[in-house]
Amino acid sequence: MELNNKEKNVSSQIEETYSITRDEYLESMRLYASQFKKYRILFLLLVGIFVISQLYSVKFTIYSLVTVLITSITFFLIFKILTHFQRKRIEDKCLSSRKLTFTENGVEAQTQNGHSFFKYSAFEKYQSNRNMGLLYMSKRMFYILPFRVFNQEKLEKLLREQNITKE
Repeated sequence: MELNNKEKNVSSQIEETYSITRDEYLESMRLYASQFKKYRILFLLLVGIFVISQLYSVKFTIYSLVTVLITSITFFLIFKILTHFQRKRIEDKCLSSRKLTFTENGVEAQTQNGHSFFKYSAFEKYQSNRNMGLLYMSKRMFYILPFRVFNQEKLEKLLREQNITKE
């Protein structure tokens, strides 16, 4: 009987070696960011309130309008520049080749930079769209699992069996 359990565990093991394409990386960032829509709406609302309050708090002049526009554009450009450099630094690491192995005990990852192992209890959630899945270890740390490489049904079945919730 124990032999059958071991055979079952071995047959449920998933092992793939792959590289993330730039398009998959960008799509994973959009999927990741989709959980923060409410924060973006709140941010835009606060910016709108700031702009309106600045226009009405002083006598309306071209100077006050130009000040608000320059401040808004400056904040926008700083945000874009910082996110560009952060994304570029992370993107280089994400596009390298990796080997992921889903075993009976957890997920083993190998890249050119090292080796890691996470028990299934370390994963918080799983999120997917039609092209890929994201397996989260924390709010900002996840594995990108493209379905061109991984069989979606087999992967999601394994994650369900390990009680990893899908969002």
